[in-house]
Amino acid sequence: MEDMPSAIAGMSGGPDWSEADRIAALDGYAILGTPPEALFDEIAQLAADICEAPVAMVGFVAADRHWLKSEMGVGARDLPLETSFCRHAIRERGIFVVPDLTQDPRFADNPFVTHAPGVRFYAGAPIETPEGLPLGTVCVFDMEARPDGLSARQERILAALARQVMTELELRRALAERDAEIAAAHAREEERRAAEQALLASEARLRDRTAELTRAQRVGRIGGFEVDLQDANRSRCSPEYLAIHGLPPEAWNEGHEEWVARLHPDDREKTERIFLDSVAEGLRSYDFEYRIIRPSDGAVRWIGALAEIEHDAEGRPLRLVGAHSDITARKEAEEAMRASEARYRAFFEQAAVGVARVSLDGRFLEVNDRFCAICGHRRETLVETGFPAITHPDDVASDLDRLAALIAGEIGSYTLEKRYLAEDGRAVWVNLSVGLVRRPDGTPDHVVSVIEDITERKRVEDSRRLLVRELNHRVKNLFAIAGGMVAMTARSTKTSVEMARVLSGRLTALASAHDLIQAAVVGELGGQEAVCLRKVAAAVLAPHRAVGDRLSLEGPDVSLGPGAATGFALVLHELATNAAKYGGFSVPEGRLELGWDLADGTLRFDWSEEGGPPVMAPRHAGFGSRLARLTVEDQLGGTLEQDWRPEGLRIVLALPMDHLEA
Repeated sequence: MEDMPSAIAGMSGGPDWSEADRIAALDGYAILGTPPEALFDEIAQLAADICEAPVAMVGFVAADRHWLKSEMGVGARDLPLETSFCRHAIRERGIFVVPDLTQDPRFADNPFVTHAPGVRFYAGAPIETPEGLPLGTVCVFDMEARPDGLSARQERILAALARQVMTELELRRALAERDAEIAAAHAREEERRAAEQALLASEARLRDRTAELTRAQRVGRIGGFEVDLQDANRSRCSPEYLAIHGLPPEAWNEGHEEWVARLHPDDREKTERIFLDSVAEGLRSYDFEYRIIRPSDGAVRWIGALAEIEHDAEGRPLRLVGAHSDITARKEAEEAMRASEARYRAFFEQAAVGVARVSLDGRFLEVNDRFCAICGHRRETLVETGFPAITHPDDVASDLDRLAALIAGEIGSYTLEKRYLAEDGRAVWVNLSVGLVRRPDGTPDHVVSVIEDITERKRVEDSRRLLVRELNHRVKNLFAIAGGMVAMTARSTKTSVEMARVLSGRLTALASAHDLIQAAVVGELGGQEAVCLRKVAAAVLAPHRAVGDRLSLEGPDVSLGPGAATGFALVLHELATNAAKYGGFSVPEGRLELGWDLADGTLRFDWSEEGGPPVMAPRHAGFGSRLARLTVEDQLGGTLEQDWRPEGLRIVLALPMDHLEA
């Protein structure tokens, strides 16, 4: 720390990390000097909004400057390190809050405090690597002191925004590392292929050598050797072979034991057994990869061995002629690629949200299990199609427009609420976040999509809207019924006392009927026992009964299940409401006949009105009529037929008993 020029190194109090490690970690994310991006601007804006602050920044503390990836209200992206508030914040654990900068000796003389703009309040959340190294902060400023600092909610959200920045950096680095390792592996493979081609050219210039050397070059291409299988497997080795194995020139004629001793202990038994079995079983060729410990420097090297085994006329093995190549670089590249892929795969598959890699033309390149579970499609189905094919038709255009803008560089990322269509046909609402991944040369390569399932939230919102509408409809119907009863009672009674008595009884009946159907409004039935159909009909229609023979109920005893009773009561209530407004219950002389019977597992229910006003079919069905039809068809599984007869409306319901008993 004493040799470090950074201003941070000289501050009092030591953190549990070194500045050199911190700067190295920051450089590893390659974020410094990058252009502004919408994602980070949105984080800064959200920090300002949540904390109600005029100034907000997403910044990183470098060795010689305080650099801002995003800023609101600052007007610059490079700030002097010596005046940085954040260089203090990163040395603290958790949220760093200074309610009044003028009262803190660390900041009282800071030019940003003593001069314009006269900063008074600061709060910053550290951006920390998984190893705990602070890279910078997401912070806010205010020109007024805040004695109470931030609320607990504001602190939580500010810390969450800092973690979001770190998550984005980790994802970008993981993708960049994987792409770089793949590119390096390809380059090494090209070098290997180039070496092979060069060796083939050398063979063409060395055709005048002995037949044995020519064969060794043709088979092994690098280090030639031959093994005398009639002389205790003693070998003769070319200079190239000796160099690969780290042997001196005098070792050109080594014995079998010297070769075995050079094999890596973990590969020794297996490698020798394969060699001996290949000879004993009369094989014509030998191809194997194994490790050796080179005597010259103790280095572990991977050897690729190719050979041909010659036999005499009786089939006895005579000699083995082949070549060795050093394939260590290829093996290391393969291992590095496997490790990188394992890290990427762990992040990809274990994410709590759906993640997909998508080509620029919309095809799925790769999806995790969570993505499949959310959108309701199998992985093998998704990788054979594109996102437009599983997106709701009404949402495809907006998604494609945003994707085109992203690829064109008009936006840095985008979020969208949309619907997927699952294999079973259901719609799944998701919140979609999409970012672009570029190749090393900056050209677009593919996009990464992250989805969260918001279907339940959408369902709750829709249910809430339907409930409000239904309650409003219920209240209007109750007022209409009550108003009709008042008018009819006034016409049919002679004194105020009689009117009060009759009207009170009808209102009481109306309340009883409302108790039966109110469960339909809130979505559940109060009781769990079956209800008699006649009882439901009588209770619902009681508010509309008058003195005299106005209502007839005829039919056998039928029991309705708890769920069906609510739906049936709701349908009768809607029909009675319409009758009270426009039909047989709207005039004193009106009459209603209800009849029902059972046949072949179906309840046939007949509603017939007479004596009401002239009947005309309405031009448009009202909400109550639509609700009644939907209840009959969807909930009760039946049909509803209307006959607008001159003498009065007739409605016939056909309801399967297996639905009514549920």
